[in-house]
Amino acid sequence: MTKLNISGLISKQATKQAKLHSFLVENQLIILLVFFLQLVTIGIAVFSGYNFFVAKFENLLEINKAVIITVSVLFVLIIEILTALFLLKTFKFLYKGLVINAIAYFIGVLLFYSLSFYVATNGLASYTIKRFDNSEVIKAKYQTNKDLLIQSFESSQAEINQAIETINNNPLLWKNGKLSNLSTEQINSVNNYYNQLSGLRNQLKSDLQAVENSEVNELKSNTNNATSEAEKYYIIVMVIMFIQFICNALMAFFYHKIYNENNSKDVINDSIKLFTSQISNNTTSIIEQTINERYNAYLVALNNHLAHTTITTTGTTTTTGTNKKPIGFDINNDNRINENRNNDTIKTGSTVTFDHNIRLCLHCNKPYVYKHHKQIYCSTDCRVQSNVNKSGKTLIINGIKYKPNNK
Repeated sequence: MTKLNISGLISKQATKQAKLHSFLVENQLIILLVFFLQLVTIGIAVFSGYNFFVAKFENLLEINKAVIITVSVLFVLIIEILTALFLLKTFKFLYKGLVINAIAYFIGVLLFYSLSFYVATNGLASYTIKRFDNSEVIKAKYQTNKDLLIQSFESSQAEINQAIETINNNPLLWKNGKLSNLSTEQINSVNNYYNQLSGLRNQLKSDLQAVENSEVNELKSNTNNATSEAEKYYIIVMVIMFIQFICNALMAFFYHKIYNENNSKDVINDSIKLFTSQISNNTTSIIEQTINERYNAYLVALNNHLAHTTITTTGTTTTTGTNKKPIGFDINNDNRINENRNNDTIKTGSTVTFDHNIRLCLHCNKPYVYKHHKQIYCSTDCRVQSNVNKSGKTLIINGIKYKPNNK
């Protein structure tokens, strides 16, 4: 008989599966391209992270920009390292066929990627809004217009007040030998000046309101434009972060392949151990299952045989031993069974059936307490149903309809 070389077969299969060839040399260009893309995406992630932390901290504390840059770089590097480690574990468990472990680590990868994605997208969006936001320029422009309108009004108001004061200081009517009252013409002139002031105030109010309305409209247009540009950059950074995720996965895969190539013996030995362990576990479970199935089959057959066994004895009265138990059943928990066992006897010259107390029903195969030597079923229903099955005819007893099971 030819001896099966299991170790050699597994080694051959493991070598074929690992594809141990010069992976680094054959795919050098692709690896360099992926590595370059990964560096670019990491740089964008650092830049986006910096703007994210600036947006979060600028209104809270006076923090040096160098500190914010350091924090953003460390954050991105930690996320990248953790993502790479979890991806390596994912590919490792997938290679070994441990799908559940691989899924668990891949969920961790998705969590880290989601965190990095949130920081990058929001950071670049805030940077874009700042870049295209001209609200400060717009506010300064309209504030200048408002100041010019107010200065023009104040200048006109000063001139009119000076004219009114000149008229009030030079009355043209005599009273008690002195010029002390304004003439009708002077009074009309003063009233005209006051009307001009009122008109200037109304005009100033109207002009200021028009300037404010124009400012609001331009600020709204500016906000819409900045938001639109931010959405464009948001989509761009989404694509970049997706490329980053693909690059990280590819680099982890490349590292895994190169590691397998450089450590082929360890990889093969691990495969042999895993395969041997699986075979051992499967063999043990198959043997245990087979033994249990055959043991249960023999146990049922033996109990059925004992249920119909009769023994003829002559001589003195003998009491059955209390230590005998039905095979496969623990009857110590049933006091009625123990009492029946203690009362079992064999009389002189008689033919008697040993009462084993527990039997299996010939119809439903369930255990029952044996009471007399003609009892082979656990209940009347089983007895009637068994007879109906044998005869193939339907019976109605006490209003209960029994049909053959084979129909």
